Amino acid sequence: MDDILFRVWELSAEIDRIFTRMAYIRGSLINMDLDGDGVYDGFSFRLRNPPVPMAGNVVKMRLLVDGERVDERRVLIRVGDEIKNLAEISSKNPLTFLPGTRSTFMVLLGKGLEEGVHRIQIRSWLEGFEEVWIPFEFEDEVESEEVKLELRSEEGADFSQPIILSSGRAYAVLSRAGDLSANWSWMGVTYDIGGLYAPPAKILGPLKVGVEAGGGVLMLDQGVERMVHGAGYILTEHKLDGRKVVRKTFHPPGALAIVQDLEVDGRAKIVIRGKGSLVPYGLLGMIPSSVKVFHDKRVNGLVFWSRDLGYYGVVGCSGRLESYVLDGHEDVAEMTLPTPSFELSYSVDGKARIVVAGSPYGLEEALSEAFTSLSKSDLSHIVLHYVTYLNKTTAFETDDPEINLAYKLGKLALFYLILRHPELGSGIMAGLPRFPTFWGRDLAWVLQAMINVSEWDIVKEALESILKRVRDGEIPMIIGGRGFLHSTCYGSADATLYYPWLIKEYVLGSGDRGFLESWYPKVAEMIEWGFKKDVDGDGFLDHGASITGLLPIPDTTWMDHIDRRKSAIEVQALWVRALESAADLARLMGDLENAGRWREKAEELKSLLVKRYWNEVEGYFYDTIRPDGSLDPSIRPNALIPIFLGYVDEEKAGKALDRASRPDLMAPWGVRTLSSLDPKYDPKAYHDGCVWPLTTGWAAMANLRHGRVEEGFSLIKLMARQILNEAGMYAELYRGDREEPFNACILQAWSMASYINSLFELLGMERNALDRSLKISPKVPSELTSITLKRVRLGDSNLTITINRLIEKISIHHLKGLSPIKVMVAGEEEAIEPGETASFPIPT
Repeated sequence: MDDILFRVWELSAEIDRIFTRMAYIRGSLINMDLDGDGVYDGFSFRLRNPPVPMAGNVVKMRLLVDGERVDERRVLIRVGDEIKNLAEISSKNPLTFLPGTRSTFMVLLGKGLEEGVHRIQIRSWLEGFEEVWIPFEFEDEVESEEVKLELRSEEGADFSQPIILSSGRAYAVLSRAGDLSANWSWMGVTYDIGGLYAPPAKILGPLKVGVEAGGGVLMLDQGVERMVHGAGYILTEHKLDGRKVVRKTFHPPGALAIVQDLEVDGRAKIVIRGKGSLVPYGLLGMIPSSVKVFHDKRVNGLVFWSRDLGYYGVVGCSGRLESYVLDGHEDVAEMTLPTPSFELSYSVDGKARIVVAGSPYGLEEALSEAFTSLSKSDLSHIVLHYVTYLNKTTAFETDDPEINLAYKLGKLALFYLILRHPELGSGIMAGLPRFPTFWGRDLAWVLQAMINVSEWDIVKEALESILKRVRDGEIPMIIGGRGFLHSTCYGSADATLYYPWLIKEYVLGSGDRGFLESWYPKVAEMIEWGFKKDVDGDGFLDHGASITGLLPIPDTTWMDHIDRRKSAIEVQALWVRALESAADLARLMGDLENAGRWREKAEELKSLLVKRYWNEVEGYFYDTIRPDGSLDPSIRPNALIPIFLGYVDEEKAGKALDRASRPDLMAPWGVRTLSSLDPKYDPKAYHDGCVWPLTTGWAAMANLRHGRVEEGFSLIKLMARQILNEAGMYAELYRGDREEPFNACILQAWSMASYINSLFELLGMERNALDRSLKISPKVPSELTSITLKRVRLGDSNLTITINRLIEKISIHHLKGLSPIKVMVAGEEEAIEPGETASFPIPT
């Protein structure tokens, strides 16, 4: 009988777990600051399904927090567009839950929840069953500034998929199981590119770790139960034949090394298996002809040296070395092989540290990196390093936990892509593993995101680095170096055109007038470069073919794998923005002659662009003007750029956005580079059919710019889902016929930047720290109740901006600053002193 009762209880507990998992949106428990004064007013959480298992009309409801009943008058519930106070619910005024009804609970306690885990209980009385209440409860941790994404085997997680970590000087390609081993598909071939990279070198890898269990060696990737991607680290939990192992993987900041800390229950033997494949990152299909490998006591492991390239790699461990094998040969002092495979065996007592390190420059640097990482690195310092960055940049919080987590992971990923290199200088890598170099065009989209999150230090550093390389008014297409796949080269159709605008946005956001004074001559040079690019005198910029490193390319727009000569539509739109921005900068500098000349040219070109490129038959824009003067009617996403920049009238913009939303261009996973109805369409073609997050972001921003808020937000939600599905990465592109990364970087900078830039388009912020003003034109989707931005920087001022549909107000709290700021919302204007708050109605 007891067994039967236990089984009944077990089944009941299981259905309760399923109920909770299906209804509560984990991670949605957040504290709320309704008026932006920096003090929490309460908390909220969200349900994706009703808190009653069979749906129905709720006639009474109680809410308990950590066992304490909350006054019903303090609880508001939003279902659809309706908001009800819990105290108002009755048999005459029930709260209706249909199957699948989503809801947001807002609990106004006058304070937030304390950090830690809280238990929330809802008790509901249903119509017709008023004497019986239905329980629903969950436990969750109040969301904090620290970023953390979790995957579990019980939820079907695929731990074989790749993920990237970085130190600012080196990066590692890993699997979500934590091994430096991850498959990658390239040109129809799939192979393992896992390992440590120190641009331009791939140092070591692939590499896997195992433990002795069950009478043999079991590799850790065979028993992954859980993975956490946190701020600068990956934590994995493994269970192998009853033996538990926890592995923490991280890069010490600025190091040419990666560390793995293992915790094993009891004494154990661990095994490290890998390959000493030292090659340039751009030649991963090559096998080195000669690698010397030898044992080194200083690192308690092996050293690898490529005679041909001068690259060095090191693998070591804190455990007691039992044996090592090189290509089947045990404990040899030294060997020279093409690509040595190795196995190291160590005995450990509870804990061990594994280090992989290296250098493309010298043995002593490689050994020093390994020895320092073995003895001094600490995960808590790494977490602090990244959380400090996250907490000094703008926080973007909504009542949608997926949006919030994807945003935090996006900021983190862009930080991973920062590189400070002895030859290349400082910048943000275009994408990993293929593009650990600086691309002028890619960098521009990323710097826009960095400006949005108020990361002035990195923006200034990267701008100065690339502006120093301006040649005859032209921004480099690529900044590369010795051993890199791409050398430094010029010739981009549009890279130069982004920078007058970026300089303007940086100066107006940060208030750094000295930067403008130093670099304004370069702005003038860039504009004169643009005028020279109208080779045939038709008013439009011309572009053509080029060579980048090993690769000849047919054209130099962003679609550099296809021929779009001579005058692509997005190049002209970017030229208009460059002229407008340069004119504004000229006026700030007192250069009124150029200000007037450049503004006049911008207005002339803006009118000419729409007139020349509009295709009345398609209700869309032509993609380019061909060298013979004919117009290319291919339906591509490039026309979205003049639309989101505001250069197209509402009527034409509406028609074009309708056309862009058709399923031949808009796939369920993003925007294709070419309509699937076009004879040239190939779902595997880089620029003739694949889906790019970059272009999906353009579509989101274009829709938001023209008041199509729900359409734009649906694309933002799509991008957030992709980021979370990829464990905080964002692929360069996907196939056009299915949502599968193809010939793509695992982490592409402008993919992540597109998500962040699209989010900020919801606010419509225009900053001007030079005249101490802020203009906001918000577009709040119906799905969101609140949007809060913290640490918005405007010169020396620090602002919190809160948009709350519950009270239909925008609140701006001026936390800190030296003088008042002028805020404008929908025609209303108010000066806000430091320490004060102003409120505005949400524009309709």
